[in-house]
Amino acid sequence: MSTTLTAPIDKPAPTKTVVDPFTARMREGVREFDKTGKEPPVKAAEKPVEQAKPVETTPTPAAQEKPAEASPAPKESGLNDAFKHLLAKPEEKAVETPAKAAPSKEENLANLRKALEEKDALLQELKSKVGQPPEDYAKLKSDFDEASKILERVKLEASPRFRAKYDNKLEESKAAIKKAIANSTSDINVQEAIEALDMPEGKARNAKLSEILEGLDGLPKNKVVTAIGEFDRIREEREAELGTAKQSLIKEMEYEKQQGEQLQAQASKILEDTIGAASQSPALNWLFNKVEGNEAWNQKIEASDRAAREFWTAPKSQQELSQVTILGAKFPVLFEAFVAVKGEYDKLNKEVAELRGATPKVQAGTSTHTPKAGGKDPFMDKLRSKINA
Repeated sequence: MSTTLTAPIDKPAPTKTVVDPFTARMREGVREFDKTGKEPPVKAAEKPVEQAKPVETTPTPAAQEKPAEASPAPKESGLNDAFKHLLAKPEEKAVETPAKAAPSKEENLANLRKALEEKDALLQELKSKVGQPPEDYAKLKSDFDEASKILERVKLEASPRFRAKYDNKLEESKAAIKKAIANSTSDINVQEAIEALDMPEGKARNAKLSEILEGLDGLPKNKVVTAIGEFDRIREEREAELGTAKQSLIKEMEYEKQQGEQLQAQASKILEDTIGAASQSPALNWLFNKVEGNEAWNQKIEASDRAAREFWTAPKSQQELSQVTILGAKFPVLFEAFVAVKGEYDKLNKEVAELRGATPKVQAGTSTHTPKAGGKDPFMDKLRSKINA
């Protein structure tokens, strides 16, 4: 057996890899980040690569005029700048929600039906909570309606129109019956006859009235029969209107409104007639006439007329009426004194104007008219007669 000898094969010696500082720093940073989860600080020994300095140029005049622009902030160098995107935590991207499509017509109808069903359910729930009316509800309502009718009848019977239309005429018929019985030769009791007349319609009333008529004869009997027939007709109409008291009350309100309007129209006519009579008075017409060119005086005339009409139509208290009464009674006395003073004033004003050789000047807010106290004046004479009576 032969043995082959081979020379030992020498393994190549491991080659020492030369790592440049930049790559070593990168690996060290990755290991540090794995341990702490934080970016390692830049060591002081490592200096950032210096950037080439820009070539200095002499600025042109046009460039010197431009304002200096702010230089951009210096960029970070080393691991912070080169591998910042590798060490940073992944950013969370916003999930885009696709836009919803507009609801279809069928969806809108379905939503509407659902809302109506919910409201209907709520209504049914509320109705169930209300419950049924009490057992005596019908009786209570009937009593209320009856009381309302009675109240309406009472209001209608108390109205002036109703009393004038029915009650006064019924009293006239009773008075005619009393007079006819009193002028007869019978011994019928007048009070009993009236009581029978007021009885409700029926057999008992007819029998009582027939008994009274048997005791009468001739003209008194005919008058009583006529009065009874008129009384029954009026009372029947009266009861028919009371049966529709509610509608009658509405008519009553309309009647009262018409009456008020008529009274107001009559009152306004009376005032206007009085103003017309006063404006024709020789002593007072200047208090109602305007003066051309004297605006202040004309304004006073308008204001006084307006105040008189407002006072006449507005509600007045007893105190206001007493004040007007006193002033009205004192007016003739005050007017006589005013006429005397006004006459003297106008006379002196005229003399002064003649001495100055000028036209007498009228002050604003005054009248050139001089009222006269004497002479025929129906309006003032009537006032004076009230005082001198």
